[in-house]
Amino acid sequence: FFHATSASRCQICRATPEHRAVCLACGATLCGLDTPHGSSAIIEHTATCGVGVGLFMLTHNSAVVLVRERRLLFVGSPYRDEHGEVDIGLLRMKPLTLHAPEYAALSRQWR
Repeated sequence: FFHATSASRCQICRATPEHRAVCLACGATLCGLDTPHGSSAIIEHTATCGVGVGLFMLTHNSAVVLVRERRLLFVGSPYRDEHGEVDIGLLRMKPLTLHAPEYAALSRQWR
């Protein structure tokens, strides 16, 4: 997932940001929170894609962000290393896999 989006352009400004946010509803790639756009790209996309509500994966740290209108909530990461630990910030450089119980919890929160 992270490598597949590495060359993606922001669908709003067409830049190729180092820090990206991927819409988990439609797959759109946007500038992430650590870019000059800040949260504005995510909020703008959410207004049209999810009628003010959206869920995004931040590719530079594997965190998930829930957006409702202009409010953002960091939910955590559904990805774990081989020991079941979260690597927020991807500092340990270990392979991560989707953790089924965490993904199920995220799915329940989204509904």
